[in-house]
Amino acid sequence: MRIDRAVAEDLPFISFIWHPWSLARFDPDLKMLKMTFAYVAELGLQATTYAEEWERIKRSASVEVAS
Repeated sequence: MRIDRAVAEDLPFISFIWHPWSLARFDPDLKMLKMTFAYVAELGLQATTYAEEWERIKRSASVEVAS
């Protein structure tokens, strides 16, 4: 699973893109999405958005520059 590999490789983030039209067609109950977020929480990981991740990266970079 991509999540397990990302954890094993200590990656800072992993990207999944789900399109609403696609989810509605093959998983109208959103079981896959619910299972994925439950697994992420079980691993103690944080779900985020691209915008939030970009802000985290910017803050991290500004701390490194200031040090």
